[in-house]
Amino acid sequence: MSKGEYDTSLQDICTQLAQKWLAGNVADTTGNDIENFTSGQLQELLDQLIMADPLGNDLISKMEKVYPKISTSKNSEVRFRWIRVGLKGRFKSAIQNALDMVTEQVGHLIM
Repeated sequence: MSKGEYDTSLQDICTQLAQKWLAGNVADTTGNDIENFTSGQLQELLDQLIMADPLGNDLISKMEKVYPKISTSKNSEVRFRWIRVGLKGRFKSAIQNALDMVTEQVGHLIM
């Protein structure tokens, strides 16, 4: 790698997976897809989905089931982005997840 070039391999994996979901080609997806992802990679994947056209409810539902590492994440940055993906796609459970997160955050501020 020469000066001024950056290794984008970790981001490229996120981009490939995001494109797969956006195209709806997810029949072969498994939790193994993101097994070794860092929280930064999960955030990148979700950021790419947020910036694209909304995913349909069927795809969000499948992603919720296939990637519990994302959908049940306790990492607030990952959770916030997951909620945004859901809200953008008008996924009903995203509303409750957002309300729960706000309530939890306010609870932490009061304590």
